[in-house]
Amino acid sequence: MKDSGKIDVWGRAGFLWRWGGVAVSVTMVAGCGASTGNGANTSTTSAELAAATSGVTTGSTISTTPELGGLMAGLMPPRLPDGAEVFRCDPAPAITTATVCGRIFPATIELQWTDCLARPPHGGDGRDPETRGDGGASDAGGANEGRSAGKVSITNAVTAEPAGTCGATAVITVSRTSNGDITTTEADGTSEETVTATSSLSTRDPAAKEFSQTKTYDIARTDRDASGATSKSTRLTGQVSETFDDSGASPLRTLTGTLDHDHGDGTTSAFKMMDVVFPAPGDCRWPTAGIITETRSDGVTHTLVFGATCGQATLDGTSIILPVGGIHLGGTAENEPGHAGDHGQAPSTPAVSRHR
Repeated sequence: MKDSGKIDVWGRAGFLWRWGGVAVSVTMVAGCGASTGNGANTSTTSAELAAATSGVTTGSTISTTPELGGLMAGLMPPRLPDGAEVFRCDPAPAITTATVCGRIFPATIELQWTDCLARPPHGGDGRDPETRGDGGASDAGGANEGRSAGKVSITNAVTAEPAGTCGATAVITVSRTSNGDITTTEADGTSEETVTATSSLSTRDPAAKEFSQTKTYDIARTDRDASGATSKSTRLTGQVSETFDDSGASPLRTLTGTLDHDHGDGTTSAFKMMDVVFPAPGDCRWPTAGIITETRSDGVTHTLVFGATCGQATLDGTSIILPVGGIHLGGTAENEPGHAGDHGQAPSTPAVSRHR
């Protein structure tokens, strides 16, 4: 592949940055002290499921960066994906390209940043707080959003099928590896590092807006306290089927498959996703449809069902609200029902507690 040099990607204003898309911190949960039908603590269960879901979101968003940025459709420079932390925090990534059958595709994408607002809230004027010049300091709750540092590397190999054929019936095979290492540090000094390694393979029409691919995930998460000591380490590994659909107003990703979940305490579980729909990073940080069933090695099963409204879900039949801000595994759960209004819920609905 021929290296065509660096392409600058310029930021744009006019949309809401709800979530950075990568490296979300995750800890507290719905219904502190409440219990599920099988006797497990709802807080611990919700936190772990939220953390695992967040990790999958991170891996999927990083590995789908070429599509989210329009690069696979030949947009050079790419569009800035709403809310995607990798482009927001490094608005001028190094991108090399290759030409296949007269179409330009990204060959490599390298992004790196050292200090960026991880989860900017709405800026009031609709602009990214980072580009307003105050780093989001003027936003209510800005201290809840954390700072991130990270590095992302993507290699994209595109070939024509059948080999050397570029006619009207030709399709392309896309083989991709994506690696990310993002650390989010919260206002209280705790931090969460998410390391992702993802490989994917798909065969599609070069102009396809919808396609399916097989993805292999390896997602490691390390939570650290304010002193830097590790408080929790977890890992998700396995292969899933992922459908990308950019035919509507914003792109959607639908995941089905089972990942092995190592909880880092000697227990494991099967993390099964059934038609879990991840919206565009700028629309919502959480899935808006689908079911996750986690079966633990001790036989206990939990079911998380996502609602159509951002942040709404049920855990084992009990309504919960997923967090807007960060959650840190290994911390102490506390209930903050007053934050339910962040998602338009009544305050009586159990809420996932956020970092202060």
